[in-house]
Amino acid sequence: MTNKDMCKEKNLDEREVYKKFGKEICGSCINNMRDCESKDCDTAYKNWLEKEVDNKKV
Repeated sequence: MTNKDMCKEKNLDEREVYKKFGKEICGSCINNMRDCESKDCDTAYKNWLEKEVDNKKV
């Protein structure tokens, strides 16, 4: 399931999630370049989103 699919399933707007929690998501990424477009950060975002949806914090 993609991030977009997960957001849609939970009635969340992916852009709003990024805007509201972007710093927290990228802060969870371990990357020397601090590039939120990197594969590592995409994985961090997916893991973060799954955790947040499970906890119903979003």
